[in-house]
Order: sequence, then C-alpha cells, then structure tokens
Amino acid sequence: MKRNALKAGFTHIELLFIAALMLAIVMGTLTWGYRISEREQVLAFTSQSQQINNAAGLHIAETRSFIKSIEAMHYVSQDFTDPDIEAFVKQVSEYSPYLHSLGMFQDVFAPMREQYQRQMMGKIGDSFSIHHYSALGAQVPVGSQARILPIHSITPFDDTHKILLGADLTGSKEIEKMLESAIDTGESFIALAPVGWPFHTRYLLIQPLYLGKQVPETLMERRQLFTGGIWVSLDPAEMMFHGEALSGTLSVTLSSGQRLSKIMISNTPASSQPGIKAGFATLKSERSWLMGSSSLQLSWVMEPLMPVFDWIRTVAVLLILLIAVIAGLLIIYSRRRAQAELFDSLQVLNTEREKAERTLASISDAVISLDSARYIVYMNAAAARLLCTSGVGEMNKPIEYYLMMADSDDCDGSFPGFEMALAALPSQDTAEYDLSLRLPHLNDVAVKLTLTSMSNADGARQGSIVVMKDVSNERKLTSELEYRANYDHLTGAINRFHFETRLRSLLDATVDTKRTHALCFFDLDNFKIVNDTCGHAAGDSLLCEVTAELQKKLRTGDMLSRLGAMNSVRSSVIVMLRKLWGLPAKSMSSSRTMFLNMQALPSR
Repeated sequence: MKRNALKAGFTHIELLFIAALMLAIVMGTLTWGYRISEREQVLAFTSQSQQINNAAGLHIAETRSFIKSIEAMHYVSQDFTDPDIEAFVKQVSEYSPYLHSLGMFQDVFAPMREQYQRQMMGKIGDSFSIHHYSALGAQVPVGSQARILPIHSITPFDDTHKILLGADLTGSKEIEKMLESAIDTGESFIALAPVGWPFHTRYLLIQPLYLGKQVPETLMERRQLFTGGIWVSLDPAEMMFHGEALSGTLSVTLSSGQRLSKIMISNTPASSQPGIKAGFATLKSERSWLMGSSSLQLSWVMEPLMPVFDWIRTVAVLLILLIAVIAGLLIIYSRRRAQAELFDSLQVLNTEREKAERTLASISDAVISLDSARYIVYMNAAAARLLCTSGVGEMNKPIEYYLMMADSDDCDGSFPGFEMALAALPSQDTAEYDLSLRLPHLNDVAVKLTLTSMSNADGARQGSIVVMKDVSNERKLTSELEYRANYDHLTGAINRFHFETRLRSLLDATVDTKRTHALCFFDLDNFKIVNDTCGHAAGDSLLCEVTAELQKKLRTGDMLSRLGAMNSVRSSVIVMLRKLWGLPAKSMSSSRTMFLNMQALPSR
C-alpha cells in the first residue's frame, strides 16, 4: 500500500521537527515584530502622556493663579469695572483660552432685590436685569430666590462686552450645598453649571468672597461676612488635554470634598494613524490635581495598535523565511521519494516474510534452513527448543556439528550424514530418515528427518531445508502396543502367540543352520487348589514367583513363555524353550540338567 506524499518523504520525527521549526519561525518573527512595535508604542505613550500631564498641570496652575489674583483684587478694590481689572482679564483670556467667561455673584435677600437692581442699573446701565431659573431651567417669579448669578460679566469674554444676566444659584441644589460648604472653608470648588447657563461650557470654578480686606479667620466670621463670590466658566477638555487628537480614551474625573467622583468629560478621539490590534498590554496614565476643595484626575487609557507598516515589515520577513524553509523541504522531499517507494516494496516483502515466519513458528516440527555450505541461516521456535539454543546467531558451523544423528532400531537403512545425504539428493527432491537425535545431557529423541534441496531458476543449488519431526511418543506407543501383544501382562513372559511365532521361526531356521533346540514343558501341580483355597491373588503371586525363579535359571537367548487360559480357572502352564548347540547327546544332557534344576525349585 502506498503511503501518502507527506510521509513518503519524511519520518515522524522529522515531521515534528519541521513543524516545530516552522512554528518557531512564525512565532519568532511575529514576536520580534510584536516586541519592536510594542516598545515603540510604550515609548511614544510614555512621552506623550508626560507632555499631556505637564500641559494639564500648567493649565491648572494658571487657573488657580487666575482665581487667586481676582480674589486678591476683590479685597483691594471691589469695583470690577475698573479698567485695570478689565485689562488683566483680557490678558488672561489671550493666554488661557479654556477660560470662557468670568463673573460675580452676591448673596442678596428677596426684599433687597429691587433696591439692588436699581443700584446696578445706575452703575451699569438700564439693560441690567435679573432672571430667575429653576433647576430645570424654567423661569420663576421675581424675588422668590436668592444668590443671584451673575451680577455682571467682564469684557472681553463676550462680544456684547457686558453680560447683564441674573441667574439664581438656588436653581441648582448641588451648587447651593457646595457653596454652603465653601463659605465655611473659604476654598474654591468646581461644580456643574445650573440649568439655563448661557455659555456652552458646563462647569464653573466658584470662589467665595467676604466683606473686608481679607478672608475672615474664624468660621463664625466667614458666615457673617460672606457677600458673594467669583465664578469662572471652564472647558475641561481644553484645560486638561488642550483638545489634542490622541489614541485611546481620555477622561477627566471630578471629586469635590466627600462627594463621589463623577466624570466631567470622557473623550475617545480617532487614532492619529491606522493600526491593527496585536494584543498589546493596555497602557494607562493617571494624574491628579487639587483645585481648592475639588480634585481633578486626568486618565488616559490606550489599547496600542500595531502600525500597518510594522505588520507589513513583519509579514515580509516571515514570508522570506518560510519560502526558504519550504524550498529546502521540497529538495529533501524529492530525494526521499525514491527511498519511499523502495521502502514500500521492502515493507511488502517483510510482511510476507513475517507471515511465513509466523506460519513456521506455529508448526510443531523443527524447520531449519541451510545455505549451500550447510550453515544454518534460519530456524523456527521448535528447532531452537530442540537444539536448546536462542537463535541462529550462536550457530557458526555446519549443521552436523549441532545435530548428532544415530540410526533408529526400526530403520532399514543407515543415515550417511548430512554432507553425503544432501550431495546425493537430486535438485528439488526429498529424502526421509527415521533417526535418533542425540542431545547432550538429555535422552535421545526419536525423529523423522526430511531433507529437501532448493535450487534457483537456473538450477543451481542454493541450500536445503531440514525438517525434523519428534516421533518419540509414537515410537513409545508402538513399543508399548507391541509389548502388550507379545508378552503376558502378569508374569512378563512371552505369551502363546509370540511363543508360537518364535517357535515356528526356529523350526524353519533349524533346517538351514542345523542347530539344536530344547523344549521343556512345565505344569504347576495343584494350581487350581491354590486358587480355590487361597484366592486368585495368591495364584497370581505364585505364578510371578515361579516365573522369576525360572528367569534366574535361563541364559541369554532362552525364552520363557506362559501358556494357558487367561480368563478361565487360571490354571497355567510355563514352557521354556532353550537354544542348544553341539551334539544331540550333549544337548540332551544339558537339557536334562536344566530340567533337574527346575525341579529343585523351592516350594512354599
């Protein structure tokens, strides 16, 4: 089966290495570009945030100085229409564009408002009027509220040069409460402008003022001498970050005394340059300043973007590296494709070889493969067990050094040895032998040896196959059956059938050999009485003892046979057949002597 194209050229370890290399190139290049761009972003953010904080701090300091200067002018001269004061305000407005308007307010009770209005009309002009606004911006009846804001405005904050507008501070409950607290402390505060405020700014910086030449020292004096105050209309965006176009989110948070913080302005300008999200860490800068009892906090939070140029540069370097790696891999792949095809062929051959080895390993017969010099090149598990070895690696001599064969007793011919037997064996022919395999420190093993020669297509002999089948159990079973068929199972003497066969053979051989044989017939007297009185076990014991005594008197080559009915009344006759050589007279004398020895057997 063909492997896929990727595996055909690379091993699993190489594939893992290639994947790791390409991943390392990708990650390394992206990290390189990422870190460079991130560092540039952090440095730019740090520098820009420092500039913004410095500018915001300068503007806040200018505003504080401005409000303190106006406060000082009040205690020197309470006439805000003085040309010197107007020149001062004009100069401040030129350098502080975030201050949009300026005015005063006085704490006037309702019964005094008409008198106060006539006084102001005489001082400023007939166009002066007091307007009253509620918290929602609706007008309310004249004289129902107090703390008029403003009394008048100072040029050049408005094109009309004079803003003659009355707005009641009590229309904003928040300003009223904060003003009551500021009267006690004498400090300025920042508050949201009341509803109906005519200017586009939403926040006011308010400074309370007192009668006299300076701020009263005690709380009681401040409450008694409070007369009004100064207000300045602020633009938080221009004051804190001067309207600069910045990336990220800029917010200004106001905290006044114990009141909770609230965001004065939150601005998210468009980025100054296009970029791509790269997962940079969020950059954040915070700075706080005090303005009287209020606190202003400038917060700049930016999600850095990787500039498009940095992405193009990083991707270009990454593509160059990847193209170089892919080109190298293609060269390696083209060289290994041929090796892959060879590997496929060898794999098929190895599969077939493994099948053959598994088949041979499952065979109980010992199979040994020899080369032309009779060296062992392969053996299955059965052969290794038979030779008591672990494998072919230990075999460095021809097979006859390891297999010592002897002819079996049942073999008609003799085994000439492996060298002669294989030399005489025709090509592709087979020869079989019944032999005994002699093993060191073990009993001989009866085997059936089969030799088969092997030749190539040209007829040249390449080796041979030796198959040995262990037939020990078969031969043992055959011997046992043969013994049972020819010998008496009780006494061990030959039975009648075997006796008659041997007797017939001796008689036939006498004609040719002229040999003399003697036949002695014995009958056990009163054997039936022994069986009847003492039992069959005593009779069997008697037969075994008589047989044993007779076997002691016989010579090698003599035969002892038991004749009689095995399953009748167990009366038995013992017969001895003896081979004798020499003259008849001498044979008769020898037979007679043997017979007398038999009669002299001890009786029990």
